[in-house]
Amino acid sequence: MPCYTPKNVNAQRGEGVFDGSIAALQLLNSLGYGIDSELPLHLVYNPVGAFLPGPQDELEADYKRQLFSHFGIVFNNSIRSPICRLGDSRHFCGTIINLRNTWNCW
Repeated sequence: MPCYTPKNVNAQRGEGVFDGSIAALQLLNSLGYGIDSELPLHLVYNPVGAFLPGPQDELEADYKRQLFSHFGIVFNNSIRSPICRLGDSRHFCGTIINLRNTWNCW
């Protein structure tokens, strides 16, 4: 999920994607995922564009607060996952790969 707001998700992923994602997460919670310690639920944050996401702990806290307060959704952890795209982002992707290899960031 690139964001926890419908406007941003639908703009980036297509109309209705946000509602479908929320429904899927609520279904997983109803089956015990993210609640039962044997059924972990982890979200992947993959924003659009050539930029680094914010600090992991701050992003995760925001997602947990927003998704729980608005939709009753709980999850265990989030994972930052900048996805490299072709075109103008090639230099950025090389930088990300170098950072990851140098600092073992993710």
